[in-house]
Amino acid sequence: MNSDLKELALQPVELITAPSEKYAAAHRMFQGIPAIERTGGGRLWAAFYSGGKGEGAENCVLLVTSGDDGHTWSSPILVVDPPGKVRAFDPCLWIDPLGRLWLCWAQSYGLYDGRCGVWATICDKPENEQPLWSKPRRIGNGVMLNKPTVLSTGDWLFPTTVWENKNSYLNHMPEERFSNALVTTDCGESFTLRGQADVPHRHYDEHMVVERNDGSLWMLVRTTYGIGESISRDQGATWTPGKPTRLGGPNSRFFIRRLRSGRLLLVNHYGFHGRSHLTAQLSEDDGHTWTEGLLLDERIDVSYPDGAEAEDGTIYVIYDRERNRDMEILMSVFTETDVLAGRGVTAAARFKVIVDKAGLEANGNQELHAAASPSRNFASKWNHSLLLKKIEELEKCKESEAGEDSARKAVYLAVRYIDERLLYIQDLKEVSEASGYSLPHLSRLFVKELGDNLRGYYAKRKWLKAMELLEEGTGNITKVAAMMQYESIHTFSRAFRKATGLSPMQYVRKHKETCEASALAIPPHD
Repeated sequence: MNSDLKELALQPVELITAPSEKYAAAHRMFQGIPAIERTGGGRLWAAFYSGGKGEGAENCVLLVTSGDDGHTWSSPILVVDPPGKVRAFDPCLWIDPLGRLWLCWAQSYGLYDGRCGVWATICDKPENEQPLWSKPRRIGNGVMLNKPTVLSTGDWLFPTTVWENKNSYLNHMPEERFSNALVTTDCGESFTLRGQADVPHRHYDEHMVVERNDGSLWMLVRTTYGIGESISRDQGATWTPGKPTRLGGPNSRFFIRRLRSGRLLLVNHYGFHGRSHLTAQLSEDDGHTWTEGLLLDERIDVSYPDGAEAEDGTIYVIYDRERNRDMEILMSVFTETDVLAGRGVTAAARFKVIVDKAGLEANGNQELHAAASPSRNFASKWNHSLLLKKIEELEKCKESEAGEDSARKAVYLAVRYIDERLLYIQDLKEVSEASGYSLPHLSRLFVKELGDNLRGYYAKRKWLKAMELLEEGTGNITKVAAMMQYESIHTFSRAFRKATGLSPMQYVRKHKETCEASALAIPPHD
């Protein structure tokens, strides 16, 4: 890569405050990874990134706002779109103790240049629908996806990282390839790298920090197995050796924050290994124990929560769904009372509120979806998109009374049971028993409703999961084989090839080529 071109990522971008039709929803083919913030006066701000068919050099950050508590949202009013092959991604919104709104993002040449950079623009009057923004400035190396933490000392801690990479030519700045604590003691005028945590098996870090009641800092870090942790007792200068937590969840972003009440709020995929069942939980004892929680969204492919709290205690959580298909940015609104009750019981409670939804151009729609990843090519062979739409229709049966549309409801319950326990089902009789029908009868209902029998649906859904695990990089092929309940990598590989036409190794290579990771030596952020 030409070093002069890479230097373009170090230049401040001209903010687009009057976005053209180019950035309209109809022209977006991918979007996700959102952020949210709320001003004292009640204005909501949301940011996410889009541009291109997926994560890559064409990415840009878009900012939208709502003046009516999220009931309606603007089209993009500000866009961060660096020129050429420099991309803007991983936005972060944060209102500092001075009442200023920060919009931060990462900037890189191509998908990943080994260095990146955290950039920020600030507006002093975020109550305005069209505020003035400061000239962007680079505050540190790497990436910062999650909100800063204000420490009891008054310092502000920004959780940044320079991603670890297997190829040495992209492993710049080895001294910063950790979960970093970048600190400012002068309200953002200057920054110092105070300390770093080293958590084994971390994956893009995406760490967050909360200060506990004893004054220690608790850092949670995204890992291949879920969430790891490290502790600092000197305000972030040194950190304990990283270790796993019992918080569970998939290899994905989570959200944790201290609420005004003193409780901790955690939003994660509670009890699940995949990106479904996004759930909010509370802790009264600094994270030692957690409530069962409030289910925000039970559907598959919901991920990357971020949150904000109003002065009256109302909580706003934003997340994405189906970045390449439905392309939805969604919001849930609730209170601690709702979380403790395990359901929406207050007037504030709202769920699955659409903040922004993109739409591909009609021509070439399926072709673009298939090009997004090899697993979509496989899915298209058995009309998975059509199947998902049918499943969404079946979801309407879940609230029906006993006896009403019972057959369709049984199929919905079986589909949901399979998706929730995909990696743990030992016998399909478990599924039929959960639905209340015999295995042969349930299979016939599947054919009628979904066009495939129960065993066929289960097998195809399982192979899609295997592909997702290989794409996400959750472990080596041997580990994926074990997760898929195969006794050896050899039997898994033969079965995988029979189902997909490729060996697992060939599939991984094909996925890397599709994502242009062979040139950039890093998989999509996801």
